[in-house]
Amino acid sequence: MSILFTLFCVLILINGSNFLDGLNTLVIGYYILVCLFLIMISNNFELTIDPNINLLIIILSTLFFFNFFGKLYLGDSGAYLLGFYIAFFVIDFSLKNNSISPFFICFLLWYPAFENLFSIVRRIVSTKKIEAADQFHLHQMIYKFFIKKDLVKNIYFNTLVANLINIYNLVIFSYFYKFYSSTKILILGILFNISVYIILYSLIKKKLIDS
Repeated sequence: MSILFTLFCVLILINGSNFLDGLNTLVIGYYILVCLFLIMISNNFELTIDPNINLLIIILSTLFFFNFFGKLYLGDSGAYLLGFYIAFFVIDFSLKNNSISPFFICFLLWYPAFENLFSIVRRIVSTKKIEAADQFHLHQMIYKFFIKKDLVKNIYFNTLVANLINIYNLVIFSYFYKFYSSTKILILGILFNISVYIILYSLIKKKLIDS
């Protein structure tokens, strides 16, 4: 059962990674943050980590540069593959360090996982096919809001929105990473992120409808 559950979680992460791949640097930047915080925790608290994660960061940083300027894109295959590699590293990190709460892994990966869940529920409620692609993910809604309001005119605004989202996650990770073994605090952190997502999504959706 544990193997089946783990595989199910990996599939959620992989599919969620593809859902996030709508703005330049969003997926790549997010997973760079995940890798950096795994390394930071490992160094600060003397935990064991697979050294190959450093190679992954170098690769992701290179991809980030080209993706930032729209010269390279992950595509479905790239998003799936990246989600799989991240799943491998976080599972390996958790297994090698008993002091790591499983909810710390959930906390680090909350965004793609919840994006997946929320999108499925949203499509069921709106009686749409679950597997049907749409343009109503949170990052796309934020992008549409600024474009529709004509607040910004810049060819790199697509990337700017992605980095604003990742800056939020950087701040959240920076505050909560020290509680890597405290399950209760990590659960509160996850619930806080979910609440911010739902509230922001609802407000933006209402603004777009009203306008």
